[in-house]
Amino acid sequence: MTWPAKYDDLMPYSDLSPDGAKPNHAFWTGFFTSKATLKGYIREASSFTHASNALLTEHVLSQDASHTDIEKTIFSKNVMLDAMGIT
Repeated sequence: MTWPAKYDDLMPYSDLSPDGAKPNHAFWTGFFTSKATLKGYIREASSFTHASNALLTEHVLSQDASHTDIEKTIFSKNVMLDAMGIT
């Protein structure tokens, strides 16, 4: 019999008996997720970054932004992108 493999955000957990022996079929899957809150923060930061891209583009196209403002904004965006990439 072949079982389907699931490659989502699941971390299998092996359950050992008190004496350390591993009984057959003693695995939990889907009970724990890996860093779900952190991933939520990254999704939220990505949404903010995407929105700021749209606002910056609109501001630059309207020619209201000074060169200094644009440079500061791009620097700040790069800091945010680096932090999200590392995380």
